[in-house]
Amino acid sequence: MDAITISEALRNRHSGESWAYFNELRTRTGYSGHVGYIDAYAVGLWNNNRAFISYEIKVSRSDFKSDIDSFNKKQAEAIRNSTQFFYVCPQGLISSNEVPEICGLIEVNAGGPRVVKVAPIRQLKDGCIDIEFNRSLMRAMASTVPPKSNLWKYAGKEMTEEDILSLSKSKHKEDEEKRVNFLAKKMIEEEKRKAWAILEKFARISGYSQYSLHSGEIDKVAEDLRDTINNQKQTVGRAQEVLRYIDTLKIMVDSLAKEADKINESGEQNEKSI
Repeated sequence: MDAITISEALRNRHSGESWAYFNELRTRTGYSGHVGYIDAYAVGLWNNNRAFISYEIKVSRSDFKSDIDSFNKKQAEAIRNSTQFFYVCPQGLISSNEVPEICGLIEVNAGGPRVVKVAPIRQLKDGCIDIEFNRSLMRAMASTVPPKSNLWKYAGKEMTEEDILSLSKSKHKEDEEKRVNFLAKKMIEEEKRKAWAILEKFARISGYSQYSLHSGEIDKVAEDLRDTINNQKQTVGRAQEVLRYIDTLKIMVDSLAKEADKINESGEQNEKSI
């Protein structure tokens, strides 16, 4: 089960007029400073539904462990701007005792979402949501229907079967492209994470600082590593040459020893004959 399937299951959970649902909601507008994302965010729109729910979607154990290790940093804005926070995953991926006390846990299977652990409800007072987050939320609401959407050209007229089929194909193609782009982005991020994990491990073993790896000096590190390997090869080659000399000397010593034995035997026989 992938993240898109889980997100759609959450969207269905918050369908209807009493909810607004957002997928991959930016926590800030603009590009200055740190701009994070909340995987899914639901807002209650009625007086009897004043929920602000943040969802963090996880489809792999390694991704979940990485998130938990830096939970206070990674999820600070999602917690601060919500009344509840849930981890959401495929069935059996995460156990309820692994999530922090402030979090809930939802599993998704073929039957849809199932709450495994209820997240504590926190009260948000008026004005406590970050101004920048509020601006990002308003921006997402304003851009729900793109200005150039194909829907606009059908406004005010009855749609034919051909129109509906054309719109359906266009929508399916757009959704598939979004799905492919989303999966590609996830795969790239996962590969980048694995690559940096290897580099950080190399830094610990080799004595290089992680700062040098992150500051554009990787070419220098690679060159030093190649020099080290070449030096090791030269050392091994010299050692093998010395071993060959030793083998030759052993043969010579053995030959001399045999000759010495023969001379000794010959001398002993001469003494006896005298």
